[in-house]
Parts: sequence; structure tokens; C-alpha cells
Amino acid sequence: MVGYVAQQPLSELPELEADVPMLPHLKLATQDWGRMLWVGGAGTFTPLHRDPHHNLFSQLVGRKRVHLFPPACAAHLHLHAGGPLQNTSRIGSEEPFLQAQSDGAETELWDIEQALSHPDAKHVVLEPADVLFIPKKWLHCVAGLDDSASVNAWFH
Repeated sequence: MVGYVAQQPLSELPELEADVPMLPHLKLATQDWGRMLWVGGAGTFTPLHRDPHHNLFSQLVGRKRVHLFPPACAAHLHLHAGGPLQNTSRIGSEEPFLQAQSDGAETELWDIEQALSHPDAKHVVLEPADVLFIPKKWLHCVAGLDDSASVNAWFH
């Protein structure tokens, strides 16, 4: 099991919040929904989901791999039909996205080829000091490749 501090509000850690300055881009936002801290070891995983707000994701330490899909791919990515997880996919690991680059076994199981081949689908590795903009409603999952720390900020 890999420990993961996920979605920890920086506002609850004022001594740490002071060390993580707000990106200048966020000062232009009409509403800041807060900044969250993510800290974990290699092997941590945030499942495929979509958020209702724009997101600036800043990689502080270590590397993370992010898979991004535009809203048009939602029908092919097995979102829960309703309830509190309706923004989250039933695909519970990164494997189907990685298998697409090798033998395709998991990809066939989940039938996600259309999403993976969409021209706007992106697969990136974030290094320390990288910042990724994730538009609202874009589906994304995040895998920790190293011991890592990240901060994200949701905003309008």
C-alpha cells in the first residue's frame, strides 16, 4: 500500500501555504476555489475523473504522469451513471492507458480506443516546476512516478 495525502487544503496548513506562492494567473480568476496539496510515493494514483472548474496543476517534487481527454471522450471512458461518483470513471487504474502503447489487452477490455485516439487526448509527464492547465470538464488521471508533491488550484 502506498500512502497518499490527497486534496489537502493548503489553507489548513498556513506554515506551508506561505512557502507556496499563488501563481500570478490565479490573481485574475473571478473566484479561487482554493489550493490543494498532493503528497505521495511512487505508485500513487488519482483515478480518471473530471472537475467542474479550471485547474492549474503545479508539480513541485518528483514526477507524475497525466492522461487528459476532452469532454467529447466522456462517452468512451466509462463514467459512473449517477450519484456522488458521476464525475469519475469506473476504470480504476492507469493500466488501460499504458496498455494502449503495448499489447492493447486492457484497452480491448475497456473499449477505450476511441478516447485514446482522439486528436486532443494528451499523455504527459510532469517534472518539478512544470505547471499544467486542465480545462474544466476535461477527464484526467494522475500517476505518481516518484515520491512527489504537487499543488493544484481550481478556479473560474
